Amino acid sequence: MQLRPMHDESKATQTLHWVALLSVILATTIWGYSNVLIRQSEFALPPSFILWIRFVIAGLALIPLWMKKQLPPQKIGASLGLGALIGFGVLLQAWGMQTVSVDQVSFITALYVILTPIGIGLLNHHAPAWPIWPAAALSLLGLWFLQGGMNFHLAVGSWLSVAAAFGFTGQIIGTARLSRDIPAMSLAGLQSLGAAIVLTPFVLLQPTHEVQQLVIGGAVLWGRLLFLACAGTILAFWLQIWGQARINTTQAALAFNLEPAWTAVFSWMVIDQRLSAIGIAGALLILLSLGWMSRVGED
Repeated sequence: MQLRPMHDESKATQTLHWVALLSVILATTIWGYSNVLIRQSEFALPPSFILWIRFVIAGLALIPLWMKKQLPPQKIGASLGLGALIGFGVLLQAWGMQTVSVDQVSFITALYVILTPIGIGLLNHHAPAWPIWPAAALSLLGLWFLQGGMNFHLAVGSWLSVAAAFGFTGQIIGTARLSRDIPAMSLAGLQSLGAAIVLTPFVLLQPTHEVQQLVIGGAVLWGRLLFLACAGTILAFWLQIWGQARINTTQAALAFNLEPAWTAVFSWMVIDQRLSAIGIAGALLILLSLGWMSRVGED
């Protein structure tokens, strides 16, 4: 039997690594466009209702996949728990924006870039690799530029954003671990279902006339909701989970920082919001930090 040259295996591994990283980046691209769609739909429905419909459709559509796999109950419970973290995270962000600016919420939530390697270090009982710290600082600086800077005041929304950052950190770390044992699409369905379950009580508190908007909103509103469920949730979750199983968790956290950049780009393209020169510089800094971290080994 002819053995495969070692350098060919190394090249194949490196190629797979970059494909996985691009997979996570593509997920952030879809989420960036999804954020614009949510903003366009808020005239008809409150954000919590939009998010709930998004996760319900995705969760119900993927039930047959994970049920067919006959996953152990503890794996199902853990996956639903990760979905609950997503649901709580987006809710905390929405509540935070009621007392502080959207820019400030985005920047504070991005603390998961630093919290993720710290959390991994605590779980694995070792200090994070030294390149993580300058890369995380560069990424946060880039996000600061992207948001145009802001003046902080520690209102209730600031603390809610910090809590959201911890929630997303747990989801990133947990997804990286479960993605090694559960197929990506099955995990995506369970996480969607978990998020929908968490959001359900808050949707039930909405006035009855909000439900009527689903009927009178027409094809445009339903088209946006279906995109959010199919592409913004099912496809994007699959890309995230498949990619996270093949790159280290800190690289994934830094890649997620591209989501605000894509949101800014699509806001400029779709709703004519301007992206300043300092915002473009911020996006480039995030890309630079991601390239730096691509050299760090697996956690």
